[in-house]
Amino acid sequence: MKGTHRKVDSRAADRNISYCKGCNKCWEISLMNNFRKKLRKIIYYDDFPTFGKIKQLCDICIKREDNVKNVMD
Repeated sequence: MKGTHRKVDSRAADRNISYCKGCNKCWEISLMNNFRKKLRKIIYYDDFPTFGKIKQLCDICIKREDNVKNVMD
């Protein structure tokens, strides 16, 4: 059964990690449970393969895009 955990890990990475076209980095959202509240943390990966990843903007690029739209109005 060697190698089966690698397939599971790669499928989970394809499902959880996205690629941002704005900053050209891969990123994922990590939820950290605290006793009182859930903390949402975004983890960025500089050198990560982008093949098979979902292409969507990260939160920082979305905010940057919204600021540019507001300034232009």
